Amino acid sequence: MTARARELTLSANRVWALCRARFGLQLRRPTGAGQRLGAAADCWHRGLVEHTAPFVSAAITHGFLVGGMRAGLDPRDILRQVGLGMEVFEDMDAPVHYEKQIEVTRAILSYKPQLNSSLQIGKHFKPQRFGLLGRVLQYGATFEQVLRDLSRFQHLTTNIVSRSITRVPQGVRVSVETHPTVRAHPSFHGIPAMHEAPLAVPLALGRQLTGTLLKPISVSFRHLPLGDPSEHEEFFGVPVRFGMPTDEMIFGPETLALPLLTTDDVKYRRTLDLVLAHVDPVASLQPVGAALRQRLLHSLHGAIPDIAVVARGMAMSTRTLQRRLASEDTSFEKVLDQVRRDLVLQHLVNPAISTCELAGLVGFTEPSPFFRAFRRWFDCTPGQWRHKHHIL
Repeated sequence: MTARARELTLSANRVWALCRARFGLQLRRPTGAGQRLGAAADCWHRGLVEHTAPFVSAAITHGFLVGGMRAGLDPRDILRQVGLGMEVFEDMDAPVHYEKQIEVTRAILSYKPQLNSSLQIGKHFKPQRFGLLGRVLQYGATFEQVLRDLSRFQHLTTNIVSRSITRVPQGVRVSVETHPTVRAHPSFHGIPAMHEAPLAVPLALGRQLTGTLLKPISVSFRHLPLGDPSEHEEFFGVPVRFGMPTDEMIFGPETLALPLLTTDDVKYRRTLDLVLAHVDPVASLQPVGAALRQRLLHSLHGAIPDIAVVARGMAMSTRTLQRRLASEDTSFEKVLDQVRRDLVLQHLVNPAISTCELAGLVGFTEPSPFFRAFRRWFDCTPGQWRHKHHIL
């Protein structure tokens, strides 16, 4: 076995174990390392959809504004209406809370009730809006790989909606579902066409990356069209069915096999490694450290778990746990600090959680130590972080 193969196998095993431990998903373990890594990433995404507060990247919100501009709207009016400033786009990878994204979409529709705004953003989407993920998509081999990577790693840019890729007799089906928190929001049902963009985006990307006017076999939506339905047929290239049971699009084998214009296996593997570093937050941890992390994630609910209790739960003594962590060049305190930081990020995007509540959720009994830790992690205060990312 080559060094690269050993590295892939270890990474696959680690990510697979992480996903099962973190989210409790009982899945059959694939045999090959490559298959296991892919399945683990899919598992990780499924877990994130259910466990992480809904968000979109600023790049996606910006895309909706561009769609509004194409219809003659002034983006400054829209931002003013929803209480956002242009500075939100200084960092295109920054998260925007889902309620702000809903407000942006509703604001566009209030100006242009018959505008197919979700379709407008999707049909003009470019790989660059996905940042690091966009580079992975550009260097893949085929259009099918674009679809699978987009589905596997889409949580890096949003988890408001989730694309699923499944094999069907005709080829591959791309279907869309909504984050349960967003689905329960009272304003969500005022945006019936929300799933048009998640289906339009992969088609637009495929056309750009293959240099061909590729078409799906079929397209269907649950909702009725907001605007002229002929715009949908013109873009998708096939008759679009509305009022159907699912939001989905099906591609045939010949379309799936289309090669990309910028295929580069070396660059693909390099950028994929960077993406996997986001997917696998314990990539730098060895087995005992990774296992400890999972224990802490499940037990850190307002109070710091005692190391002796954690060690017993891992079937070892405190001294043995400390010794094994030291052999992996880490410690209980280092892993705990990393877990606290990650949990803080998960809670920060929820504006309903106050700073004091946030401190308590990650085991700080006094605000001063929490503020010192936060500044060490992010070089700013919680209020400054939320202001920068417009989570108010």
